[in-house]
Amino acid sequence: MIIKKTISILVVLILVTFALSACGGGGGGDYSKNFIGTWSLVGVESEGEVFDEEMIELMESAGMTFGLILNEDGTGRLDVAGDETDIKWEAKDASTVMLIAGDSIEGKLADEKLTIEFEGDKLTFQIK
Repeated sequence: MIIKKTISILVVLILVTFALSACGGGGGGDYSKNFIGTWSLVGVESEGEVFDEEMIELMESAGMTFGLILNEDGTGRLDVAGDETDIKWEAKDASTVMLIAGDSIEGKLADEKLTIEFEGDKLTFQIK
């Protein structure tokens, strides 16, 4: 009887441990899945001007390309108006990614959009 109770308690403890690790358990987690993929530019704010998706589509039809690719292995590519830069990236938490290309640039994920701010400009991407 004591052995059955001990085994039952051990089984419950193991199940609780697995449940906590599956939902994060308060510790760190792998948030990279939130960022992996091919992102399209959907908004730009620069020098007080706002460019919406329609304006971006017009620029793309004129040959300018925009995008952000974040690969599973922590590498990627940022393309701003045809100026492509290889990057490395790392998920800091569920809504923050660090892009590294010489300097580090932080991106914030909200409402399925990733916003990156640098040198006074704000670029907003959405996954394709």
